[in-house]
Amino acid sequence: MKKTLLLLSFLAVSGLSNAQTTTPPPRIFGIDDEKVFYGGVSVGMNISEVIGDAYHGFHKVGWRVGPGVVSKFSPLWGVSLELLYSQKGSRGVKTMYSSIGEYFENYFLKLNYVEVPVQLLVFPTPRAYFGLGMSYSRLIKSNERVETMQPLYNFNQKDYPFLKEDWNWMISGKYQFWRGWFIGASYARSLAPIRKANTVPPHYGSGHQYNVNFNFSLSYLIP
Repeated sequence: MKKTLLLLSFLAVSGLSNAQTTTPPPRIFGIDDEKVFYGGVSVGMNISEVIGDAYHGFHKVGWRVGPGVVSKFSPLWGVSLELLYSQKGSRGVKTMYSSIGEYFENYFLKLNYVEVPVQLLVFPTPRAYFGLGMSYSRLIKSNERVETMQPLYNFNQKDYPFLKEDWNWMISGKYQFWRGWFIGASYARSLAPIRKANTVPPHYGSGHQYNVNFNFSLSYLIP
């Protein structure tokens, strides 16, 4: 019986030791785990608004997903490049009045882009990095509509067109909570208008319009 207990104890300790040696360390970018390039994928949500429309506040939520590459070329510095599907736009509600009383008008603007962010990165610790850079977005689809007590009204995009290109400056940060897994946040704003003032629908904005958005993401880099 004692021999059996000793054997089981030995096997348990051996198994635990083996599990500890095979469990991956809780981070990449460590001293003993340096590569030049790390590929991965990011899944996140944009929380957006459009400056220059008739509404205020970050009420539009959309996806921001796609692959990316991080290159760490020194212990402190690196660069990142991503190719993303990014949903931006605006959403708002107005209180309207008519002869039959008060009603609500709901405004929806959906802007779908292919986005390519490029950032210069700084690594203050192996667990975190911060980025500053620019992104280029190409508009692939837009939809602008109003829902009221009257039938649904869609704005004709030929009469009120959005520009096809959107250049943004951006700032971001990511924290590695486990090996290769990151949570992150970023802020971006258009450098040039996404729609000129003379093509904004009357009563639904004034002046040039610009995209502004916060993004929150979960991403994975292959160790």
